Amino acid sequence: GLKTSKVDLRGTKREKEKSKMAEKNIEAILDRDRFQKSSLTSLETKLEEHIKKQTSDNDQFMTILKLYQLYPETFKEDVVIKILAKSLMVLPQSDYVSALCLISDGAISDKLKEFMALAEFLETCNFTVFWEKQQSFESTFKNINGFYESIRNFIIDVLIITYQKIAVNDVLRYLNVDQKALTTIAEKNGWTSEDKFIRFPLNKHNQAKEKKLAETFSMAHVEKMISNIQRS
Repeated sequence: GLKTSKVDLRGTKREKEKSKMAEKNIEAILDRDRFQKSSLTSLETKLEEHIKKQTSDNDQFMTILKLYQLYPETFKEDVVIKILAKSLMVLPQSDYVSALCLISDGAISDKLKEFMALAEFLETCNFTVFWEKQQSFESTFKNINGFYESIRNFIIDVLIITYQKIAVNDVLRYLNVDQKALTTIAEKNGWTSEDKFIRFPLNKHNQAKEKKLAETFSMAHVEKMISNIQRS
């Protein structure tokens, strides 16, 4: 048992060392060879690592897209879709919009157009349609660790800044979950249940704000007003 443990420890140490070396390699690429065609292989490998470990580096992702612009013959549609998917995971940050700007018009295939239409449903809060249409990309999304969780977290953020109270059935549709999963989410986020509705905790966004009108008067104006009142 002890012998196996030592081997495992050595293996873990080697993995950490390999990871550090890979990180230094990527840093060197971004520093010296950012726009060299030869940098693509390392960057694409690093993208797969980000997908597996549920990490993100927008600078690396944008560099891949820029290299595809510079060297169109290297363009890989599946890699672009993975980058766009990773960008959607950090909504409402602008990573997705930045990524779109780096895709040449001539490289936009029917599949990419379909993805962009799907992303638009998400960005415009057509959540039910998003869940229906995403099925054609399900095999990709399932292999991106944390994708669905991140998308649901974005939808939750939208809901809690928009509503104080919402029908349970609507939340089930918007999050594309069953009742059991919704109960878990509700407990985690401190939501309360009222009949067929869910009530979200109050926050600065989902409350009606009293509008205060401030009027400023000069002393001369005040004296004139008092004088007019006294005359009346």
